[in-house]
Amino acid sequence: GQLKVLRLGRPQPARPQFHERHQIFPLGYTARRRFHDLARLPPATCEYSCKVGEHAGLPSFVIAHPTEPGLCFKSSTATGAWHALVNRRARVHGVRPLNLTPAQMQLEGALFFGLAVPAVAQLIEQLPGAKSCEGFHPRYSRPEAMQKVPPLPKS
Repeated sequence: GQLKVLRLGRPQPARPQFHERHQIFPLGYTARRRFHDLARLPPATCEYSCKVGEHAGLPSFVIAHPTEPGLCFKSSTATGAWHALVNRRARVHGVRPLNLTPAQMQLEGALFFGLAVPAVAQLIEQLPGAKSCEGFHPRYSRPEAMQKVPPLPKS
């Protein structure tokens, strides 16, 4: 579904739990993603908020329904929050659960939040402090990659 990034957030260079080798989870990152509305019958959709917060010093990934507080999915990973959302959809709407490998699930979770969308990832990589994240290796903002700017989403 459609993605709207509302806030890129702040990289946490001194906190390795907020980044991986090729991905940063900026504290305060906020986006909206259109997806199946779990409070209404298909084919209804709505915009879920996706946020990167903090809980007990670790990243917290939250996907929240716009009007139903009971439809809030929290995890220590984007994948965990996304997986909880799609599993609930499978139960509520009676669709088959997705059969994905762990690597596919990790990518889908990051894509749902927008963190693995190339245009968004490039913007995050250019935020102040991003290049100081220990062990992080940018994919899209390296000098040799500047000629290969990722395409913007069509929407």
